[in-house]
Amino acid sequence: MYYESTDEISKHFFTTQYGQWYSYLEELADIQLLPAGNIVEKGSPDNGTCDSYGPDSGCMANKLMAVVIDTYSKQPDDGDFIDGTLRTMLFHRCYYAHPHFRDSIYDAAEYCALETLSADAWFSLEELAKSPEGAAIYAQVLKATAQLKEDLEKPGEALSLIPWVTVEDSAPSMSRVALNDLLQTVCTKYTGADRPLECQGAEVTVFYTARHALSRRFFLEQLQPVYWHLRERLQLKLVPYGLADASLTIKDECELKADNCTANIAQVLLLSED
Repeated sequence: MYYESTDEISKHFFTTQYGQWYSYLEELADIQLLPAGNIVEKGSPDNGTCDSYGPDSGCMANKLMAVVIDTYSKQPDDGDFIDGTLRTMLFHRCYYAHPHFRDSIYDAAEYCALETLSADAWFSLEELAKSPEGAAIYAQVLKATAQLKEDLEKPGEALSLIPWVTVEDSAPSMSRVALNDLLQTVCTKYTGADRPLECQGAEVTVFYTARHALSRRFFLEQLQPVYWHLRERLQLKLVPYGLADASLTIKDECELKADNCTANIAQVLLLSED
């Protein structure tokens, strides 16, 4: 995952995809996080140092992420059953949820270090990010990002898509698919002997009526918000059957309240076209 720490689309991806599906992904994939993206410094574009240490420096935000990843992802756990990769994910999710993750990067990072790492983690992380060792850590991220651009036959150019996600394939089409549905993209590439349950679809049938307040509420508040993430894992069947007026039979409703009956028929016709 090639991304930028102060990018709004990266925030969306980490909060709606990576953070949401991490508990499943960690069992299926070797996840590499590379926070550099298209941020290039004028004075030192590839040695891991930043032109500015300011509170809105995208370079420094990336370096802070890089040292967190380097420090914690290598640790199996801290004696409390939370492994380093999970801590790293929790830090990312917290950081992107902070209201000032773009314009006050130190405040966001310090707050999230306290919330997700340890009470004294921030000072050592900030010191490391500003040190030659931190520059060396970030330089490796820059090197990997530059290699991606070479693989795409666009060395030195900006990535057209941020975040850029590779799942055994650096092609733009695969990256777009992964951005929209990371878990399903990983599931399609998974070659293990036993396909995990989280990669298997479920059959769901929804019985509803077209002109009913509760049906409307279900579609707007329940199905629509999550369908984008679940569509590849659902075999969804919609059945516009129920009655808007429970005191009537379907025959009575079609005779006495033709608008309700017509609405259901219209739904049936639309679904049959699909």
